[in-house]
This record gives sequence, C-alpha cells and structure tokens, in this order.
Amino acid sequence: MKLLIYSSDGEQRRRLLDAINAYTPYLTLETFGDVKSLGCRLRRMFTGNVWLVLIVVNLSELYRLAGLTEFIRNSRNMLVLPNQNYETVAVGHSLYPRLISYLNSDYGDVCSVLGKAIQKSKKKQPNPLLRRTHGGENGNRHE
Repeated sequence: MKLLIYSSDGEQRRRLLDAINAYTPYLTLETFGDVKSLGCRLRRMFTGNVWLVLIVVNLSELYRLAGLTEFIRNSRNMLVLPNQNYETVAVGHSLYPRLISYLNSDYGDVCSVLGKAIQKSKKKQPNPLLRRTHGGENGNRHE
C-alpha cells in the first residue's frame, strides 16, 4: 500500500511518521513539503491502493490545496486541519476526506484508519501459493 504524506510543517510530519511507525513495513511512503510538489505528483497516474494524508497548518494553505480538488477528492484521503472554525471545516469537506482530524490530536485516529486500510489491502491480495484450477468431480479446487 502506498501512502503520500503532505505537510509543510516538518515537526507535524515527524509526529505523524512517529505515530505510524508500526505500519511502515506495510507501506511505501512518499512525503511532500510544498503544495507544488504534491500537485506534480498527484497529476501523475498512480495505481493500486494509494492513500493521502494532508496535514494543513493554516487556512491559506488549505485554500492552496483546494486548488488541487480534482486530484484529491477522488483519492482516499485523510485531512488534518489546524482548527475547527466553520470556514476551515467547510473548505476541508470540499476535498471529500475519509477522515478529518486536527493538529492537536495524537494521530491515533489516522493510525486507526490506516491500520484498517492495510488489513483490507492484505485481504485483497491473492495468495500466490493457491492456484485455482478447473476439473474434478467437485468442480473448482485449489492446488
């Protein structure tokens, strides 16, 4: 599973990386520190199970990210907002996040969603040791 993390604040990015440390063996991580580089990455096609965590430190940054709405809203994304002000939350909802959290959190909610997404992706991966064949009296069987 691929996880793209955006945060212009290095301390917040470090806090998130520390919080998700237990999940890193199951993830391919990409981090971004500015909206421009994130935008370039989102414009490129990506396949598979990709999640995006956006850590926003102020309203102006959120508006810059909202400029990428067409790329963000169709992704599986989690949004960490700076506050619970009406305007901030309203603009945040325009990105259609799966989860909204806040900077003063411990990222436990982000970890919970991420853990469930990893479990789900592991269940969807076919077991290469089982091969489906046809035949026999019992119909389909596994070899």
